[in-house]
Amino acid sequence: MRALRISLILLIVFGGLFTAADRLALVFAESEVATRARSGLGLESEPGVSIKGFPFLTQLLGKEIDHVELDLKDYDVELDGRQARLEDLSIELRNTSITGNFSGAEAERASGTGVLSYEELSKLATQEVKEVNDALGVEFSHAGEGQVVIQVTVLGQRLIPEMRADLLLHEDSQLVQLKVDEIPSLEGLPLIGTGLEEQLRTWVDREREIRGLPEGLSLDGVEAVEEGVNLSVTGTDVSLSGS
Repeated sequence: MRALRISLILLIVFGGLFTAADRLALVFAESEVATRARSGLGLESEPGVSIKGFPFLTQLLGKEIDHVELDLKDYDVELDGRQARLEDLSIELRNTSITGNFSGAEAERASGTGVLSYEELSKLATQEVKEVNDALGVEFSHAGEGQVVIQVTVLGQRLIPEMRADLLLHEDSQLVQLKVDEIPSLEGLPLIGTGLEEQLRTWVDREREIRGLPEGLSLDGVEAVEEGVNLSVTGTDVSLSGS
């Protein structure tokens, strides 16, 4: 009985030591992945990193990490050449192989999401239309059912009927479009002038390019949600190598 007790005590002690070593290795690895991800994905700052799975040491010894989550509060992209802030960018890496003498890593698959808020989109669109007519502004909001409400304002007032648009991604060209079925008449409205309906369609109903996504990732889908436009990104064989 005494021998059994001693064995149990030793088992608990060694188990505790193994767990402690496993957690220390995990903390170190998460720091290294953050550094590699910043360089390999072209990020401006190190992301938050969470490596899933226990024990971690067996993954480390096998040089294969099953599941890694990267999180960035803000990430800058370009929308038609204008800087835009992508919020809550989250990237999941699957089957990440450690390469060389632990000098780099490559994820077999990567996927993620981030949100372009309606406030951000409104700001960018207003900058654009004011270059043509300083009295105009644009406001975006959620319409439900995957649609976006587009409201053009005149001197800050909502004088023009709102428009509803479907959000489309042209996968072959990686261009995003807000597809508006009907443009309201602007005739007779003050400070508008004539012939602006077609220009309005050009502003709100054209294909737009999003550039500057993390290296190795491309757009996979767009969806209008309550917070803004949700962007889905994917990639394969995504390198995290870097100094």
